[in-house]
Amino acid sequence: MRWSWRYNFALVLSILGLCIILIFIFNKSFNYWSFELNPQLADEFGGFIGGLVGSLFSLAGIFLLFETLINQKNSFLKQQFESRYFELIKIYREIVSEMQHKIPNKVDKYESGKRIFIEIRRQFGEIFLIVKSYDNENAFDEIEKIDISYLILFFGMGGEYKEILKEFLNKYFEKSEEIMTKIFNACDSRKDKNNNFKEFGGHQSRLGHYFPHLYQTIKYVDDSESLSKKEKYDFIKILRAQLSVYELFILFINSLTDFGKDWRVKDNNDQNLITKYKLIKLLPPRFTFNIKPQVYYNVEFME
Repeated sequence: MRWSWRYNFALVLSILGLCIILIFIFNKSFNYWSFELNPQLADEFGGFIGGLVGSLFSLAGIFLLFETLINQKNSFLKQQFESRYFELIKIYREIVSEMQHKIPNKVDKYESGKRIFIEIRRQFGEIFLIVKSYDNENAFDEIEKIDISYLILFFGMGGEYKEILKEFLNKYFEKSEEIMTKIFNACDSRKDKNNNFKEFGGHQSRLGHYFPHLYQTIKYVDDSESLSKKEKYDFIKILRAQLSVYELFILFINSLTDFGKDWRVKDNNDQNLITKYKLIKLLPPRFTFNIKPQVYYNVEFME
């Protein structure tokens, strides 16, 4: 337990008062070492002690009262925080449990809940492989390839989102239209076995809600003024324990894209949320399609 300066100061005042009492008990002015009570000396001693030591004790009491009020306020704020925080975790679980996705190449096969992230990771891996295979000249660096792959994964090749995707990919088309056209057409042509559905149909309806809520939950803890650094880390560990390794992978990829730039914003201690709370420390290295997390984040990862 760490005592505040108010508590320490009150303790010093109290000890000082007790020392003064002991010193003057043995002072000749108030004590003739007689077992007979001298009313005059007792009155003078009481007045002196009450005036000097009583003031010290009163001042110590004021500081202790102030400390009590602050502790009560902090306890109330922590109760409020915990109530809101666990409500946010509950909402996170509801968001994940309500996710549904039809699996390409499997007739009437749907996944729901956390298992959807298995399919999302698989699709990202295939898109990323397509992007790398058509970029033989390395027109794009790794971060750009990740961003291109994530944009295709997020918006997909179906319906109205296909045109939105083109707008987001425009800067890459301007950099190398030939390569991007090949990548775009290759992803667009991928369909299920029955040739009815595009394999990369997009996950905007799922990830578009999932990541903003996950970020706001962690930022809510990080911004709390009623918690110590250790308490913040412990609370976020609770949330981190809810995430599967597939979710951790998608979080890692999202954080490297323009969509996930808030994850990379550094604080006054030159740390971002990923490194400060070791959000992806449980991500297996061989789970990342040869994208090395250590290159981007200073976090101890699993071997």
